[in-house]
Amino acid sequence: MRLFQLCLSLLALTTSQLAAQSEPSPKPSAPAAEPLITEQMARRAIARFRADPTSQDGREAALEIMRFADKSPLVNVIISPKSVPWIGEKIEMKHNSLLLAAFVAGNVRSQMDSGNRKDDPVAGVRQALETYRKIREQVPDFRVASLEKFAELEATGKLTEYLAEK
Repeated sequence: MRLFQLCLSLLALTTSQLAAQSEPSPKPSAPAAEPLITEQMARRAIARFRADPTSQDGREAALEIMRFADKSPLVNVIISPKSVPWIGEKIEMKHNSLLLAAFVAGNVRSQMDSGNRKDDPVAGVRQALETYRKIREQVPDFRVASLEKFAELEATGKLTEYLAEK
């Protein structure tokens, strides 16, 4: 859980830094309470994220997804070195955050669709692969060794087996 909260903080920081670069500074205001994110809101955020994960809207949706996964009793997402090995690789923080959010989005979506509160790292990795491809469309020389390995495992039908191994 501690790693998950750290990842959520990194995503929030990355999102706020990108927003600050693209918008004028707002006037300071009192800190707002963190809003409750419902399952319906999470589903909409996942759809927005999947449509365009690299946009400002996609990044904001990613933050909503991460908050939902962290606070909701409806889902159980496990972040492990086996399922999200790119966290240990040297890649830009903004891409690392997006890929982590993609993993969580896929995992959460699968659990909500099935009604089964059980970690689904395969769905998470598949969503991370989809997001990885979208990032690479914009940054063709962007490469992540662990995701290349996952893509190969998926292509050969061995991803599920690999992630199930202890």
